[in-house]
Amino acid sequence: MVIASESRYSDGAMPFEDAEQLRPVRLDVRPSAVLELTWVLHLLERGHLDAIDALRDHGERFRRELTDIYEDGYECLPDVSILAERIGALLTEDADEFLRGIERAARLDGVSLDLLSEAPDVREATLRHLARLREDPALARRCAALFSDIWELLRPEWERTGLDAVRRASAEWSARIRGGAGPMDLLPSKHVARRAEQERLLSMRRRVVLTPMYFCREGGSIIDVGTFVHVGGPARPPDTDSARRKEAEHLATRLKVLADGTRVALLRDLAAEPASVMDLSRRFKLAQPTVSNHIRLLRDAGLLEARKDGARVLYRVPRDQLDRLLDDARSVLLQS
Repeated sequence: MVIASESRYSDGAMPFEDAEQLRPVRLDVRPSAVLELTWVLHLLERGHLDAIDALRDHGERFRRELTDIYEDGYECLPDVSILAERIGALLTEDADEFLRGIERAARLDGVSLDLLSEAPDVREATLRHLARLREDPALARRCAALFSDIWELLRPEWERTGLDAVRRASAEWSARIRGGAGPMDLLPSKHVARRAEQERLLSMRRRVVLTPMYFCREGGSIIDVGTFVHVGGPARPPDTDSARRKEAEHLATRLKVLADGTRVALLRDLAAEPASVMDLSRRFKLAQPTVSNHIRLLRDAGLLEARKDGARVLYRVPRDQLDRLLDDARSVLLQS
């Protein structure tokens, strides 16, 4: 585990005051290649397959493998950061130490995890997944292989552009902290840490580590890793107009799949109960290849999940994904 130095902020870290308890909280700024990887996994899970140019041709395959590996569904669980912290590989500029050590990290039971940053269902899903990795070495190897494949595609841009951008932002953030800035002065207006329950969390651990992220263009993350709270945010100020255009284009691409009455009808049917291609073919009086093509498009858009039922494959609508698409549409269309 990474332990805060006993020296008094010798590395540029500064204290800030917990307003409620009036005790100093150590505030550091550190790059984290592993947090960059975690963020990209989050983008893949959300269906933002074109957000990273290097992953554009592989995003759907990676997203499906994530779904296969995480039996509860990958919902940006904090497991990657937890595993990296177990072997002291979280707060580094290179992901290789973590990627080489995933299987070892998975075998470690670690300290009791409060995971105060997570909702109860996410906390339980994280603990179940970590237990599965510990009990199933083959699953840990699959995770290591998948994460390594993703990082190899990210590596050229990270080493060419990303790392320098993060180093510059780290120096700037550190200077602002020395000048008296607190976490909220460095994070965007819509950052998750600004939620009341998360803002309280910042004063519950004696150390907060801020990480400027290159692959994160907006928003950010907050993870309670036990010994400290890890907060990530964009390394660069957002270009609001450009971000909104990209957001609108991404939403339009996702909504195109619904611009067909048959697909909408299939989606509505599968939201009511799971069914196979053959079931749907009979129900809608359509040829199986036609149904299969519609199912492929809906699944590529992240609106369907598949599971084996004997020799059949059943498809269902993950309601959270559909809700998320509608929420994203509302956010993009009604944002001020």
